[in-house]
Amino acid sequence: MTDPAEALAARIERFEQAADPELIWDPVALAEAEEAMRACAGDRSDAVAWRLIGMLHLARYRLDQRITQDAAVAGAFFAAVALLDPGRLPERLRGSSMPSGDSADGWAGLVEEIFRLVDPGAYPHVGLLIQALVRHAMARPGAEEVAERMGELLLQESVRPPDPVRSPDPAHASDAARAPDPTRSPGPARTGDPAGSPDPVRSPGPGRTDEPVGSSESVGSSEPVGSPERGRSAESAGPGNRMRATGPAWAPGALAALGGGLVRLHEETGAPEAADDAVHLLFRAALADPVAHTGELADALTCAAPGDEELVRAYLRAAQSPPGSQERSQALRTLVDLTRERADRSLADGALLAFIRVGQCALDFWHEPWATSGVVAPYAAGLVEWFVVTGDERSLEAGMEMLEAIRVTPGETVRGLGADPVARLILLGERCRRRYAATGDLADLDAAVDAAREGAVLAPTGHPERARLLAALANALLTRAVATGGDPAEPVAAAHAALAAQDRHDAARAEVLLLLGRALKLRLSAESADEAVAALREALAAGDRPALRAEAYGLISEVLRWRATRAGRPEDLDDAVDCARQAAELALKIARDPAPAQQALAQALLARFSARGDTDDLSEALILATPI
Repeated sequence: MTDPAEALAARIERFEQAADPELIWDPVALAEAEEAMRACAGDRSDAVAWRLIGMLHLARYRLDQRITQDAAVAGAFFAAVALLDPGRLPERLRGSSMPSGDSADGWAGLVEEIFRLVDPGAYPHVGLLIQALVRHAMARPGAEEVAERMGELLLQESVRPPDPVRSPDPAHASDAARAPDPTRSPGPARTGDPAGSPDPVRSPGPGRTDEPVGSSESVGSSEPVGSPERGRSAESAGPGNRMRATGPAWAPGALAALGGGLVRLHEETGAPEAADDAVHLLFRAALADPVAHTGELADALTCAAPGDEELVRAYLRAAQSPPGSQERSQALRTLVDLTRERADRSLADGALLAFIRVGQCALDFWHEPWATSGVVAPYAAGLVEWFVVTGDERSLEAGMEMLEAIRVTPGETVRGLGADPVARLILLGERCRRRYAATGDLADLDAAVDAAREGAVLAPTGHPERARLLAALANALLTRAVATGGDPAEPVAAAHAALAAQDRHDAARAEVLLLLGRALKLRLSAESADEAVAALREALAAGDRPALRAEAYGLISEVLRWRATRAGRPEDLDDAVDCARQAAELALKIARDPAPAQQALAQALLARFSARGDTDDLSEALILATPI
């Protein structure tokens, strides 16, 4: 037993012998409880101090049963004892719905139960208990399975406004207990009925000495730790209606305990998500308490961003800047800009989440009541983008409200996100295609195909976006067929469906016809070649964009050359040369690299020379093939 715990034990023993309530109401008793918690070693011996603190609060409740908070606090400490060292509590006193034993799930369940029943800010030692329970949860097998829901809970509770009903001022708790106001009940501490009496199942009764609070079934979240709307309602997210979330005293230590556990998980498993989540938690902890947690943040950044000195410096500069200062806000703005640029460039979902998390921190730790629009606007847009990625409607609602608050009007497709699920799938498919263009990862291309296919299912005949979705599907399928050497039948069918869904005067029709021509060219036959030429000529008639026309002419030339040499139609060679010449001229006009078009023209000329022997064709082809 530690010295602080011995002092508390002696106090409780004197109280039991002398029945002197002053020993319990003495503010020093609460100070001894806090010191006993701070002296805990992090092993089974801690159960001694926890049991003593439970007995102290049970005695306070017995002396004034209207203060149900003390009953709940006692129950919380007894429940922790029952998990850590069950032998210290008789079986009959361990509650009927305890968490599931000394396991990660059991400790996490107790954390959830305590937040449901007790305000951790009511007494410092309750917050210290929360921190200890989180450390125990993250030290048990299965920690990775409970980390997400604990992160959800801790971040949510760390920005919750204090509840005056649940949270008596500890500095005045003894006075309130000794001289109660007969006209005002402290009310329930989320443990009892409206009259303020404790729930006999979940808190110790006046005739019991050390019965713990039970635990309801664990409720958690499957979201990633620190997801964009974690701990922030749509109402509180707006720049003009946002509480300052520097956090209660218990929060930095609890967030750091979870973050440290995630760093260890990353080291054991190599999971990048664990390191990313740890950075978010430890960054918030370091912003609230730089001295205690900046070193831990640096360790997490080493795991999450090895070798990225620019990013690491930006995080640490923000964490080490003076709290509440303009210098801190400037450092946060720099970090917002940096993570936003990374997210925009990579289009990686993890980078987007990191940017949104930094944006949250910037809003919560800004030195003025409102952050600048240079932070709010991109953060709000990031929330909308997160809805596109995940379908999380909380993100969309909060992002749109923030954009409205700063008088930013998003585009038509974004405005329709909440009303029609098809709009989200359109944007998701576009995002995945852009990411594939940047990464070359076929998984991104598959995701684009899936989004477009799902959108097409949700957009019935007559839906205004059906043709657009089918065109996007055809485009993604064609890109995949080119990348993998797959069958072009799927993109051809999707392009046909898109054309059928379009009005003949649709502005996008030429693009879809061009897409159909590309798909048909992948596997040419006499029949598909004819269809490709017809589709591409129709594209030329429907579209006047120079780049489109240049590509269409080039494709027609290739198909005609194939028909001339493979399908016995040499008369196509003249048109093949003419179309190739048109493509080369247009390439020069639109400042595109002319070399590919000139090479195609040279091939058409050589094909005609081979068929007819015209030396002019050979001469021109040689000139085109000669480097300048």
